[in-house]
Amino acid sequence: PVPPYGNVMQVTVDPSAPTPEPVLRSGSQGEDVRRLQERLQELGYYTGTVDGQFGPGTRTAVTDFQQRHGLQADGVVGPDTSEILYSASALPAITPEPTAVPTPTPDTTSPRAVQQRLQELGFYTGTVDGRYGQGTEEAVKAFQRRYGLNVDGAAGPATQRYLFEGAFPDGA
Repeated sequence: PVPPYGNVMQVTVDPSAPTPEPVLRSGSQGEDVRRLQERLQELGYYTGTVDGQFGPGTRTAVTDFQQRHGLQADGVVGPDTSEILYSASALPAITPEPTAVPTPTPDTTSPRAVQQRLQELGFYTGTVDGRYGQGTEEAVKAFQRRYGLNVDGAAGPATQRYLFEGAFPDGA
């Protein structure tokens, strides 16, 4: 018997034909997304949790990957993106060079710092109290005499250079 709406042709899928890659996008979930996240993580694009959920972090990683490889940066993983992503030619993410954190400049001008350094070098035996009194001045003069500096008792730039930078003429 022929159905009233015409001939129906039944198609059987060839089992040897390659299965098309699934398209992954925001909202996708499952093992394919987990595999995607792991690969993006290996390449340095994804830093989130590998959870099989295609959320904003995965989308950003995919978009960054696509941009780096000259693909349409739409955040959707189709055949073109998959082909490069899982190949040996996939490029790692470019990571910016870390910005050096400047080393804090040590305090070399406060009376407390001068007293502390003179004490470390054995010239000051008083209390490190931050007051530039007679004991501190005498210690500075002794230091200046020892290293051939102008003996005025003031911890000026030349004295500070010797005191804090270790620019001692005799290597002390």
